[in-house]
Amino acid sequence: MSRLVEDEVRNRQNGVRHGLGDDEIRKYDELQATTAAENDKSEKGEKKPAAKKVSILKLFRYTTLLERIWILVAAAVACFTGAGFPLMSILQGRVTGAFAKYQSVLTNVSLPGNENYTEDEFRHDVMYAVWGYAGMSICYFFSGAITVASFLIISENISNRLRREFVRCILKQDISWFDNNNSGTLAIKLFDDLERVKEGTGDKFGMLFQFTSQFLTGFVVAFTHSWKLTLIMLAMTPLQALAGYGIGKSMSTFTQQEAKAYAKAGKVVEETISSIRTVVSLNGLEIELGKFGKAVSVARKKGLLKSFFLGLSFGCMSLAQFSSFALAFYIGINWVYDGSLYSGTMITTFFAVMMGSIALGLAGPQFAVLGVAQGAATSIYEVIDRDPEIDSMSPEGKRGDRIRGDIVFEGVHFNYPSRPDVQVLKGLNVRVNRGQTVALVGASGCGKSTVVSLLLRYYDTLGGRILIDGVPINEYNIEYIRQEIAVVSQEPILFNCSIKDNIRYGNLCVTDEQIENACAMANAEKFIQTLPQRYNTLVGDRGTQLSGGQKQRIAIARALVRDPKILLLDEATSALDTESEALVQVALDKEGVVVEEGTHTELMAREGMYHALVTAQTFTDTIDAAGQGLVTLISELDETGARRSNLIEIVGYAKRHWKWMVIGCSFCLIGGLVYPTYSIFFTQVINVFSLPHDEMKKKGHFWALMFLVLAFTQLITGFSQTFFMGIASENLTSDMRNGLFRNILSQHIGYFDNPLHACGRICTRLATDVPNLRSAIDFRLTVVFTSIISIIAGVSLAFYYGWQMALLIVAILPLFVFGQFLRGRRFSGKSVKSAKDFEESGKIAIEAIENVRTVQALTKEQLFYERFCWKLDGPHREAHKEALIQGLSYGFAASTIFLMNTCAYRLALFLILNKHQMPIQVLRVMYAITISSTTLGFATSYIPEYMKASLAGGIIFRMLGEKTKIDNLSKSGRREKLTGDVTFKEVKFAYPERESVEILKLLGDSDIRELNPHFTRSQIALVSQEPILFDCSIRENICYGMEFEASQEQIEAAAKKANIHSFITTLPDRYETRVGDKGTQLSGGQKQRIAIARALIRDPKILLLDEATSALDTESEKIVQDALDNARVGRTCIIIAHRLNTIMNADSIAVVQQGKIVEQGTHAELVAQKGAYYELTKKQIKHKDKENENKAAY
Repeated sequence: MSRLVEDEVRNRQNGVRHGLGDDEIRKYDELQATTAAENDKSEKGEKKPAAKKVSILKLFRYTTLLERIWILVAAAVACFTGAGFPLMSILQGRVTGAFAKYQSVLTNVSLPGNENYTEDEFRHDVMYAVWGYAGMSICYFFSGAITVASFLIISENISNRLRREFVRCILKQDISWFDNNNSGTLAIKLFDDLERVKEGTGDKFGMLFQFTSQFLTGFVVAFTHSWKLTLIMLAMTPLQALAGYGIGKSMSTFTQQEAKAYAKAGKVVEETISSIRTVVSLNGLEIELGKFGKAVSVARKKGLLKSFFLGLSFGCMSLAQFSSFALAFYIGINWVYDGSLYSGTMITTFFAVMMGSIALGLAGPQFAVLGVAQGAATSIYEVIDRDPEIDSMSPEGKRGDRIRGDIVFEGVHFNYPSRPDVQVLKGLNVRVNRGQTVALVGASGCGKSTVVSLLLRYYDTLGGRILIDGVPINEYNIEYIRQEIAVVSQEPILFNCSIKDNIRYGNLCVTDEQIENACAMANAEKFIQTLPQRYNTLVGDRGTQLSGGQKQRIAIARALVRDPKILLLDEATSALDTESEALVQVALDKEGVVVEEGTHTELMAREGMYHALVTAQTFTDTIDAAGQGLVTLISELDETGARRSNLIEIVGYAKRHWKWMVIGCSFCLIGGLVYPTYSIFFTQVINVFSLPHDEMKKKGHFWALMFLVLAFTQLITGFSQTFFMGIASENLTSDMRNGLFRNILSQHIGYFDNPLHACGRICTRLATDVPNLRSAIDFRLTVVFTSIISIIAGVSLAFYYGWQMALLIVAILPLFVFGQFLRGRRFSGKSVKSAKDFEESGKIAIEAIENVRTVQALTKEQLFYERFCWKLDGPHREAHKEALIQGLSYGFAASTIFLMNTCAYRLALFLILNKHQMPIQVLRVMYAITISSTTLGFATSYIPEYMKASLAGGIIFRMLGEKTKIDNLSKSGRREKLTGDVTFKEVKFAYPERESVEILKLLGDSDIRELNPHFTRSQIALVSQEPILFDCSIRENICYGMEFEASQEQIEAAAKKANIHSFITTLPDRYETRVGDKGTQLSGGQKQRIAIARALIRDPKILLLDEATSALDTESEKIVQDALDNARVGRTCIIIAHRLNTIMNADSIAVVQQGKIVEQGTHAELVAQKGAYYELTKKQIKHKDKENENKAAY
């Protein structure tokens, strides 16, 4: 019994396959296989294998020998640079000890080892430090500049070579590889993965050497000076590491979850905007807003949790840091007290451990970047190292003079690699002699398009052979044989350039005159001449600015200029001269086997399969809507003059969340006083070394324990300011995303025709610009506020302790701030500038990858590769200059702290020796400013974020302020039940983005402008030429936009009327089967049938059919047409069609030319008039009069 059931299921599946097109079969089997694989994996609980990583050495495989030597030298310099700060701790300890000893001498306090300390020794110790700082400032400038510039230049060279090689290797891959690697995945590798490799081999890799050296040197210095104190300072490290790991793990989890939620929101945006006409026509705007809002809400909650743990992280790290200071000073003072430790040694050890620990923390992110780069490189190298089975750029193979054009298929068997169990060609035998035209006709799925793919050597046969001029096709050079072939497919691909350039892709040597002649032959000259820019008119991405027929004519002209020996027309007859009929040899295909052969007359006389097809299809799909309106292309617009926003404006938009911002800023006020207070406590600890012996221990312990007060204060402030500002920023992000998306969806359809409002740009606004805006008021802003308060308090303290020293340091401080600003701006500007520079090259690469079949058919892989490389040359040169500037900026920023110490200690020596200030006062001034200014390093990270937020805010606020005349989300307007009467009165219309071309001149009891758009659209259904489905189940697609919940019976009834029910029932999940992004899991015909079912279930008063059956095969079209005829009963139906058999039974037919009705009446009336309609009819009648046979163009 089970065997019978299995046979029945198999027969049903085969029955569904029968009658499907080649693309339909592939989509069907992929859908079945994907569903089965997912079910199998879910049952077994399988997990995806972890991504492999390449080794560090392989990461640098695209370097020259000279560059590898350069890397070693730069790494050595980076190590030298890293050793600078720990070595500075030796100078710091020595000079601090000298100040403490001289302080005790001046205060007449006798301490062990200080009895004979003289003024000359003090001068010598301080000048030693001054010269040491000066030397380190110079060395650090050059070493820092060399390190950063070297690794940036090397990484740019690696990235440049990788980009070129990656694109070249993609373009040469065989088509079967592209069947399993979509353009979106390859785009991620080209842009994101390559950028990760660039980061991992650039300055961050150099910083890894520097921080590692700083860490090792710091602890070597610390252990050699006092290993016991070093171990005590490290006592808190395990707790700090444990807390850091736990919090970091939580942070990582919530960040991933937040990113996943935002990815869902981004998917909703992309799907909605790319399908905006369908969404609006189906009243699905509120549905999409709800889905978007739900995803954003989830992301907001995850963002709040992330802010909580980020704040906890900052607080705990500060708690551990200051606690370790307290412990070290408490025990260290005991050792200084009993004479086992010198005060200067204690300070040296303290600073060395601190420098090493900071370096360890800074090295962590660099290791993470390196790991990401290794993982990203793996997927890139897999593509580069793959040898395609059919290498389209290979020089191998036979070449010679031009071929003659004799083609023979001998017993050809073929299965698509993506579905090896489905045999497409089963011993196909066809012979085509030179100069002869052969038409392959038959039901969808018989393998007609497969023959075209095999002739272009997209695939190789599995059995039998294909001969061209008696030579097996696989012995020819691929480029050579494809140059002899021209193809025009059912859906021709045009590139985003002018009409002239598109045609020239067929033959680079063709002249303008030859292009015009080819267009005249392809019947394209007439419409081209009506365009404002004529042959220089840009056609848009994939030719979107032209109609289907216009694109097809351009593609035919492109084929003609190639002067091919073999011309392949794959369902391309819609733009051909149908008045001509050749004496053709027709080979009829059925399931991959020739079953009938002969001329049209001979096959009609036999009344076999060919006769059945012809009688089922009275008219051919040949004529584009006569005189259809032409498109005016808008040249590339500059970024609109949206002014930059500022912090006040951004905060103003967040006024609903001011209470959280006020709380956060209040804690910033407290947090800003922590570091100035830290400087006071630290100098008090140093001062105890100059106190009498009996006071040293008591006061030393007191001030050491005061660091615990700072520790817990910083725990509270660090957590609170980060968390509360996080609440405000997350709420602002959520509001901005929802508000901006709602305002965008409320716009009229013409808004989306503007290139500035293209899908990609809108997705960028929501996915990138809004988060950039958030950066202006998140935890980074608290760091800025804290830094400002800290600097003000520190400078005030400095002037209180000694105005002379304070003046000098304050005068030098702007130099330090400028250096940090320059460093931060350069490193931040790098990513923004890089993205803009590579935009053009990326467009070329993606266009070539997305249309790789057309590129390979035109043998223009090398041309696209060279264009891509040419666009990279300029940015590559600029990147080298930018690397030098960044290197100098980094060297300058890093050297300023040493320069500041040089000047400060030299002045300090003068002031102390001339009795203007005491040593301890000088140290108080020094540490009040230097310790307080350490926050500037963190604050500079806000500069690039604020710059991006300022720009993003300007764009977003401008978009939020855009109003529309037709508000798709408006609740105003009358709500009237439609009767179905439609009247056009004196209608004039031009598309908003193409106002120079008037589309409708005259077509012509409530004004539609007075009706509520949503209510009106709920009574209208549209089935367009290119139906759009959404990434959800078939059931959800059919019910999309409905205001009531449809029953399963209603859904199935609509599906049956649309001739799609039987196919759905064969799928594993039936009506719950997901159709994929834009319905990619279904063929064009299947998508259209579901769209028809979606229209029928709404029971509309007005039914709009825009080429609704154009993608169906002959048999399915007749069935669906019958269903549509039945569905028209009781409702108004407006049909747009160029297949005249689709509209023959209409109550009234209006012939439109140049936006104007020239004839109107029934089919019989219009034919009797022998006017424009009659001429269209004549062109489409299959049976030609004898007099027209001599006009054949073949």
